Amino acid sequence: MLKYEDYKNSLEIHHRNLTEIAKKHNSFEGNVYTFNGVDTIDFMHIKMKNLFNIAQLCSNSVLEIGFCAGNSALLFLVANPNIKFYAVDLMAHKNTVRESVDYLNMHFGNRITLIEGDSLDIIPSLDRKLGKEISLYHIDGWHALEGIQADLKNCYELAKHGAFVIADDSNNECIKNEYDKYVMKNKIYNRPDLVLEKPPAWPHEIGQFIKL
Repeated sequence: MLKYEDYKNSLEIHHRNLTEIAKKHNSFEGNVYTFNGVDTIDFMHIKMKNLFNIAQLCSNSVLEIGFCAGNSALLFLVANPNIKFYAVDLMAHKNTVRESVDYLNMHFGNRITLIEGDSLDIIPSLDRKLGKEISLYHIDGWHALEGIQADLKNCYELAKHGAFVIADDSNNECIKNEYDKYVMKNKIYNRPDLVLEKPPAWPHEIGQFIKL
């Protein structure tokens, strides 16, 4: 298994380049590994390590809701050279998103497919066959109750049994509550063992969809 620490310097170089793209277009929303698009917060390396490690458990594709500057995508692409990455983004920061996708595709073999639009409309419209290919869903979209309810529901309906799901920013009460409801209803098997260390802020929950 690859070690995050061995790739930290390389990741930092790409991260800074993605940050420069976000700074150029004055858009930092969703760029969770920076503070005001400038300084990497040390404890965010905890989240980065979690994503880096779980990427290596993915056998096929990853679908992410909320791409922005592509910092999460970067971790998956570096940690697992075999996966394809589907990025669903509302395009509120379209110049940042498109340039970041182009940058990562240039460096990592054109493995990102950008799907522009609202995840609440996009996910239900996807070919159901795609669900058989997706190993992991990274949900980092609309943080309101309506958003997380729809994203979890739609991803669950698309997902195959055992697909990983990451609910980001579970410090948000509605995100944590909705995730916990799926755990209590045996629709998600919670995997605290994959959260190597809980970040002191902006944590995430990691589990697997149960489809029986």
